[in-house]
Amino acid sequence: RVVTVYAQHSTTNKIEVKITEQFLPKPETTEPFSDKINSSIKTEGKKTDFYQPLYTDFTWYNNPTAHYKLPLPLKFGNDPLKKLPMKGPMTMREASNSVFMCATMDDLVDTTSFSNTTTFPVFLKEELVLKESRPLAFGRSIECEYSYVFIESQKLIRIIASYPVGSKTYKIFFVFPEAQKKLYLPLALYSIDNFSVSK
Repeated sequence: RVVTVYAQHSTTNKIEVKITEQFLPKPETTEPFSDKINSSIKTEGKKTDFYQPLYTDFTWYNNPTAHYKLPLPLKFGNDPLKKLPMKGPMTMREASNSVFMCATMDDLVDTTSFSNTTTFPVFLKEELVLKESRPLAFGRSIECEYSYVFIESQKLIRIIASYPVGSKTYKIFFVFPEAQKKLYLPLALYSIDNFSVSK
């Protein structure tokens, strides 16, 4: 099933977030097989029950240390790093222990300031679902990896997006409940699709 979700923009009044759901057959095991998330195909005129993001669902953020910009979904919560005395390349938002996102930049040359070997949380149980390249607004693409991860018995979707520029690699990380993917997935994809480097 292929759906196209639209959101309002302050100037163009329409922004697309493209999502495809494909259900794969179950393997010969007792465990249910994960459905596949893809976003590379577009179909017009299809009614969808995925959330349709609005421009007001985001705050547009520019990280002054790592020089990247992206829209941060308000539904992913507040900044847990807000009270720290210094700002760095990491940007975080956290609504709960199962709904959070962060973005950062690693630099192979400047390892003193940007050395992040374990930037994002590690989960004991992970199921890789899909790897894809998503086109960005300025002509390049960003690599995305979709997985199912688990916190106790709760099944979550994790998205890791990577964008290399020379010695630097920009990374975006989203986690949200699989049961609420129709709300959170369009928000996460819109944020990733509108990522840019400002320097």
